[in-house]
Amino acid sequence: MRITAFIFYILCLFVIQGEGAVSMAYLDGGTGSIIAQFIVGGIASVMVVAKLYWHQFKAFIARIRGKEIEKSALDTDDDIDTA
Repeated sequence: MRITAFIFYILCLFVIQGEGAVSMAYLDGGTGSIIAQFIVGGIASVMVVAKLYWHQFKAFIARIRGKEIEKSALDTDDDIDTA
């Protein structure tokens, strides 16, 4: 009960403080571009991390289920051209 009262108090404090402040912020086209780059970069980084750890994730799930995975499915060197 005390934690909810504390959270309610903090929330009310933020609402009261934000109500009286007038923001004179200017957001130009460059700001939108930076936000778009942030979103695209975040999506790209999540995709790269998923690609790097996908085989380990599949092996982990297969180990939990008790199934065997072919060795070739776990070999990550197949994607790399050494020529």
